[in-house]
Amino acid sequence: MKEVHTLSKRTPRISLFGKKNAIGIGKDVILLLGVPTHIRIRVNEENDSLVIEPTEGKEVMSFKVPDRFLTDRHCNFRIYSQQFVQNLMRLNGMDEQGSYSIEGNYLKTQNAAIFKLRRPVGASQVVQ
Repeated sequence: MKEVHTLSKRTPRISLFGKKNAIGIGKDVILLLGVPTHIRIRVNEENDSLVIEPTEGKEVMSFKVPDRFLTDRHCNFRIYSQQFVQNLMRLNGMDEQGSYSIEGNYLKTQNAAIFKLRRPVGASQVVQ
């Protein structure tokens, strides 16, 4: 019997893949945001926090959520940008060739997921 998870038990998670120059967006991020068609990524001025929020497709730094992302377990949501990923990793003391899985927090009042990059809580380096 499958366990049913409520939104309150979900943990937003992203992955940074330095070698692939990609950010992987976790399914729980999209579920917590209300299953938007597009998301936007914003970084604070210090470059040590990343925010993901739902948005219209016309926004700067908006990305379409793959249509099958929540229904196909083999479907991934990755955003590729060498300059963006390498800068984030370098500015936050991460190995630019490494991979990291980072837990975030969901802010219900702002309908946004925030991820601390400098010393992220729940971060673990993934060995590939």
